[in-house]
Amino acid sequence: MNYGNLDFLKETLKLLGFGKACTCLEKMDTMLTKRTIEFNLQTEVAYDGMHSLEVTLHFRRSENTGIFSFYKYDAILNRGKGDTKERSHTFYVKKEGGIALKEAYNLLRGRAVNKNLVDKNGRKYNAWIELEFGEKDRNDNYRMRQFRGEHGYDLERVLEKYHIQELKDETLRDGVIKSLKMGNEHAVTFMLSNSIQRMYIAANPRQKALHISAVRRLELDM
Repeated sequence: MNYGNLDFLKETLKLLGFGKACTCLEKMDTMLTKRTIEFNLQTEVAYDGMHSLEVTLHFRRSENTGIFSFYKYDAILNRGKGDTKERSHTFYVKKEGGIALKEAYNLLRGRAVNKNLVDKNGRKYNAWIELEFGEKDRNDNYRMRQFRGEHGYDLERVLEKYHIQELKDETLRDGVIKSLKMGNEHAVTFMLSNSIQRMYIAANPRQKALHISAVRRLELDM
């Protein structure tokens, strides 16, 4: 057993959001002791009471060093009752990081995620990314669309257009922005002229706006 390799893999998985969500990690210890070039682990993660991700994690041993790396995972979105269609995508793990598990879920739900990326020349840049569900590449993956700085989407400026209670508190405001950049739907309180209304918001870089929707009945009853 190469415990340094095991610790490295566990840290990589933790950084990508698999630490608590993945119930298969205990099997990784056993797989590392086998004389194999590649191995896979499977798990399923539930979200919001209606959706879940079936995930297959792929590990590969380097021919030069003999060290295993976590290099990609396949994610299948299972959607709620009455909607049997599935979406699947393979997310690759790179040296500079990759798409975290919750971000993969949000992308497959059709929301945008903000990421720091590196181009083919090694230059770092920031962009919003989302999946184009109407178009797939030769690997049967959805084409990924990017909205860089020149697109002109400024999330914080868009938020200033709305009377949202949480934005008045610096700590809560930072939490809202961080959550939206991960692609989450985030519940906030709208201060309207005649009422207070609880709504979900999500980033919408394509239209330089916000997605706004009603809080689900499940949360209203809590």
